[in-house]
Amino acid sequence: MNQAAGVDWSVPRRTHPWSILVNAVHEARRVLSGLVVAVVSGRALGGGELVEVLIPVAAALLGVLAWLRTSFRVAPEEFRLDSGVLFRQSRTARFDRIQAVDVDQPVLARLFGLAELHLQLGGGRHGHFRLACVRQEEAARLRAFLLSRVEQIAAVEGAAGHGQQTDVAAGSEARQQAGGSASQGAAISGAAGTVIAPVYGAGVPYRLQIDEAPLAVVPHGRFIASWALSPAVWFAALAAAASITVVALGSAQVLSGTLPSTIAAVGLAWERLQRYYGFTLSLSGDGIRLRHGLLNRYAQTVPVGRLQAVEISLPLFWRAAGWARVRMNVAGYAHGGGRGESGRRTTAVLLPVAPIDEAFAVVGHLLGAPLSEIPLHSAPSRARWRALIWWRAYAYGVDETVVITRRGLLHRRYAVIPHVKVQSLHLVQGPWQRSLSLATVALHTARGPVRILLKHRDIAEAQEFLTQQSRRSATARRGVREGVREAVSENP
Repeated sequence: MNQAAGVDWSVPRRTHPWSILVNAVHEARRVLSGLVVAVVSGRALGGGELVEVLIPVAAALLGVLAWLRTSFRVAPEEFRLDSGVLFRQSRTARFDRIQAVDVDQPVLARLFGLAELHLQLGGGRHGHFRLACVRQEEAARLRAFLLSRVEQIAAVEGAAGHGQQTDVAAGSEARQQAGGSASQGAAISGAAGTVIAPVYGAGVPYRLQIDEAPLAVVPHGRFIASWALSPAVWFAALAAAASITVVALGSAQVLSGTLPSTIAAVGLAWERLQRYYGFTLSLSGDGIRLRHGLLNRYAQTVPVGRLQAVEISLPLFWRAAGWARVRMNVAGYAHGGGRGESGRRTTAVLLPVAPIDEAFAVVGHLLGAPLSEIPLHSAPSRARWRALIWWRAYAYGVDETVVITRRGLLHRRYAVIPHVKVQSLHLVQGPWQRSLSLATVALHTARGPVRILLKHRDIAEAQEFLTQQSRRSATARRGVREGVREAVSENP
């Protein structure tokens, strides 16, 4: 029987009754922009707008029926979610496919002491479960129980010699790193000059777990300053000022045309502020733990073995302050564009803003490579005839663990990829490059915002890099497999 702490999860259970209201408000937000435009522009609410106004009411009524017909339970080998009023559907998440289990708190759910449970599976944008909403304590207990079952399944499959061997080894490494939480957190802090303050709010996503080792905390002042220096915020301010000017001039027709873009721009700027405010990065037994959010609180777990590549970017307007942003590619995760909640769960941001030294220290700690000590080799001078002044920014470096590339003269970007994560290599040589004996090498990994390019290298150097990198990647993967076999043999 699936029991933990006196709770029998094998018995079908419903979400909390207040989830009806939370879901109704969630649906109402979809028509809010159109309603505001209609009212501000002075148009009477006709049949179309009335239909939009009635949508939240109908959603609430359907929500009651949906709540009565929604249940979840934990079977011996999977998590099961049954739902549907007219058309019944049953979704299952096998424990051997669960990559992470997170607890989020939308602002309305927080008011009622509720939380959402998110299960991230392999399979990209369709590999996502959302259970909304249950009590915070229930969500925390269910998360702990599911993770324990996932670990048990992984251990059994690892002992049998098949399954996600790389992830088992990565998870073991993460638990070892998290085991020395105090010392390793202090080491990162000292190297990067960061003050680590493990202070969390009372909500479930912000509660410090016993196995967490905090690595970086983004101060509120620094984050707000970086947010104010973003072009998206400037555009939103200009759009808002233009709309206010139109209102003052009394031009309702012009306002109806400019207001949608103003709402979109302001909404985009506000979303970044409220989503990444209070950002904390830590290591835990099940991976990299990210906690953030002003109104809606998010807790995201990225398994260490799923981290494929990392980019440290230095936007132009942050260069004077010495700040950087860190993004990542994560295998099996949806990076936007997905349906429903899956498309809105951002997994690409590892640190929204940090001092440059801290960003390199954190990434180097996670990937096990001293990035600041890797020498970079610049592109040959004849690349100026292909990239004008931009060729000066192109460079790359290699050590026994990672490949690091640099590009961008104004918006500088450093991309880092471990040898073991390189899936394929691609050498490209266009007509102009052929005349200059240059070539570009692309290193491919899981889909995401990070691109790894060695641009405009000497053709002989590019071909040699292609050959050597193939060997380095093969050797790294062979080392991981041997490490897993040794771990399994030592712990049968």
